[in-house]
Amino acid sequence: MTEPSNDRSAGSHPGPWEGADDRVGGSAPPPESDQWPKASTGLVSYIANHWRGDLSLAKSYWLNTFLLSLPITMMFSSLEELAQVVRTMEETALFFWLLAALTVFAVPFTVWQLIGTWRSATKRTMNTGKSGWSSVAKVVMVLGWLQFGGGLAQIADEWPVYRELGRYTLGLNPVGDYTVTVIDGGSGVAVRGAMARGAVDDVRAALTRTQEPIYVELDSQGGRIGVGDSLNRLIRERGLATLVRGQCYSACSLAFLGGQGRILGEEGVIGFHQAASSLEGSPAVQVMEGAADELQRTIMREAGVRAWFIDEAMATPSERMWTPSREVLADGGAITHTWIDGELQLAR
Repeated sequence: MTEPSNDRSAGSHPGPWEGADDRVGGSAPPPESDQWPKASTGLVSYIANHWRGDLSLAKSYWLNTFLLSLPITMMFSSLEELAQVVRTMEETALFFWLLAALTVFAVPFTVWQLIGTWRSATKRTMNTGKSGWSSVAKVVMVLGWLQFGGGLAQIADEWPVYRELGRYTLGLNPVGDYTVTVIDGGSGVAVRGAMARGAVDDVRAALTRTQEPIYVELDSQGGRIGVGDSLNRLIRERGLATLVRGQCYSACSLAFLGGQGRILGEEGVIGFHQAASSLEGSPAVQVMEGAADELQRTIMREAGVRAWFIDEAMATPSERMWTPSREVLADGGAITHTWIDGELQLAR
């Protein structure tokens, strides 16, 4: 049997690595390390080959840069939509971790895409002598770098928001101290102090230590809107009443509205205003505050508060506090009962 020959026939065409002199002299192909494009033996090899520009330009550009960018773009768009509906503390934490994970992945991945495709375009020109498609690919990569830089600039501009979101998720930004105690022989649970992260879990734990709790007493200057919302939902789930005999401002009022019966003591004061943030008023902060105000409106509507009352509450700037009278609170549907001289009466 005749062994196959490694010699090229006279009419064979040179490989993309061969120049004119190679064809005349019949020289052998260069060592495997100099061949382009290179074959990949696995995922790690594929990643490395793209980074070095050793994949074909078609594969680097269309597959690794164009097609693989689509799901990342779609995920970022989905997160933007998700940010508009995030409500609970659990949802906020999930949103933060999804955003952080996607950002940490997307930044080095984009660098890998752009540099690998640029190198592939350069090697294509060197090995084939054709620069048309390679030049177009490089122009697109330049545009990609500009877009990437714009994205990084946006992250830098909105960094205070991301930092605040991260600190809130990790519990690193306490807004004040609070106490949760069982009162009235186990009939009630008192929450005094800030509406801070951890308060809801402590209230839930306190409720398990009582045999038949019927109400939650609130005394707070406010705190995190998300905490007020979560406490509101816990109170509604348990079918409890709420009682204010002292002050209940801002986020505390949201928790108060979760009561099946909402009782105002003789010295009780409830305050409402727009959401406040310690951050500068960048567009991202304004969006965040707007979402918080919409959440407040939603909570009030769910509690059956009248529209005119909601509008008045949300028209009050964050630096002020609207503290309506007992009569206004009753007319607006914010309270259902009063507790005066030890007597529970329907609010009117």
